[in-house]
Amino acid sequence: MNSTQISELKASKEWLLSVIKQAQNITLPTPLNYLQRRFNQLRCNKIFFEKNEISRPKAILFCLIKQKMSCYFALKSFFTKKPVSKAFSLWDSIIDPHITTEKFATWINSKQVVQLLPSETIFVKFSTAKKQDNIIFLRRPIYEAVSYLPLSFFDFIFLLKENIKFFFQFIYLSGFSTELWGDFAAAGLIKLYQKKGLKNFYRTNSEYNHQEFWCEQIDFQTVWYSINNPNFQYKDIDLGTMPEHPLYYFMYFGHSWTWNTTHAAWIQNFSQKNLCKIVGPILFYTSQQSNYDKQQRKTVIVFDVTPCEEDYIRTSVLRNAFNYYNENFCCKFLQDIVEICAQFDYAVKLKPKRNYGPIHSHKYLKLIENLKENYPQFITLPVTSNMFNEIAQADFVISIPTSSPFDVAKSLEKPSLYYDPSEKLDLATMQYRPEDYVQSKMALQERLKFVDNSH
Repeated sequence: MNSTQISELKASKEWLLSVIKQAQNITLPTPLNYLQRRFNQLRCNKIFFEKNEISRPKAILFCLIKQKMSCYFALKSFFTKKPVSKAFSLWDSIIDPHITTEKFATWINSKQVVQLLPSETIFVKFSTAKKQDNIIFLRRPIYEAVSYLPLSFFDFIFLLKENIKFFFQFIYLSGFSTELWGDFAAAGLIKLYQKKGLKNFYRTNSEYNHQEFWCEQIDFQTVWYSINNPNFQYKDIDLGTMPEHPLYYFMYFGHSWTWNTTHAAWIQNFSQKNLCKIVGPILFYTSQQSNYDKQQRKTVIVFDVTPCEEDYIRTSVLRNAFNYYNENFCCKFLQDIVEICAQFDYAVKLKPKRNYGPIHSHKYLKLIENLKENYPQFITLPVTSNMFNEIAQADFVISIPTSSPFDVAKSLEKPSLYYDPSEKLDLATMQYRPEDYVQSKMALQERLKFVDNSH
């Protein structure tokens, strides 16, 4: 990490802290105390993503259109042949596009999860509508789920009354924030769902700015599908600890499904009210049992972060992270591993998280192609490959700090470490044990000598 990148990190840190401060500098009148967290969250979202609020007439119109949509789907329920008459839950976060409905259904009914779900039916957000076992996949579960419920005439009147009440409340409150229109558009439906047996409402940790004010009035649960470790701490005294993503400070977590006790403690740093359920790694699919062919070579599996082009980094709201995951650092991370493994005649498998695109570093992608040409034992795995299975087959796991495959490997009792060739991170202060990481090529070489004896 050069002096320019350190300067950019310092500037980014000051900017992030200023976003948090700006988001909290307006206090709502006492009768609106229940909206303060949500109001701060929407302001933070606007500042962080440099967005402009929509106009007041447009926000009122959007609210009205969505409420009309809720009434339309409620009317559809009178023609439902087999309504859901028992308790139900809503999952209002889109799942990874690489996760099929079949994989998700298997996961949701696995031993890891089923004990946490008190309802027999769950409506899940997905790109296409489909029914799979006890799961109903819908494009807009908040609005469409009502059409599957057994509504009476009085239930429909109840929804109309709630919609009218919340509509006029929003007309008044739109003077404070027009971005509240989505909250009030769905508030009447949420009231109806509570009346008809809603047990849990789920969102993933990717929904930084989607905890409406009514989330605090229901059994709201946050599912951490990819563990977010505490933010970077640097050895450089002037850098110190980077702030967390600003929107974390205004999120409502409710009950969190967490990976381990360290992750639970980090979540509770934001608020002691955050309750955690430790369930292990969450990837939305399960391990598939199969007979693996014994590898002739010892195998090291590598989990990286694909660096991005400089033009993208400059305009990205995550530029502080990309300044660490810069192309020079990421190239050294991968090249060091492959070169060392070649000395020991180990096979190396690189597992990318996402498909490569135009925003990704051309230099890094070129390096991958060169490594494939020059080192026959180096291969890249499909994005869709099963992480549990790949780790189970490997002899050793190396992750870029501080990505979640490290924790998956630990849960499978596989030897695993972080490799930080920058030597800039203070991983000890970040609560990692000395055996969890190395910070030089020489130290990595020493650790990889013992892969043969690591089981």
